[in-house]
Amino acid sequence: MAKTLAIIIEEPSITQSELKDKLQISLMSVKRLMKALQDNGMIERIGSNRKGYWKITKKEGHSTP
Repeated sequence: MAKTLAIIIEEPSITQSELKDKLQISLMSVKRLMKALQDNGMIERIGSNRKGYWKITKKEGHSTP
């Protein structure tokens, strides 16, 4: 997850397909990973799927008070 978050920080408008290529994993694995990050409140999607971007809402391993 840390590598995924680092990529999103560098390139917030990255697509899941581009993440698949950078992480060298299947698209389904990327979708599961992104869903887990969203469910854990670590990232959120701002805007549409086509024109939006990913926002980091909290860092991995750190809880917000």
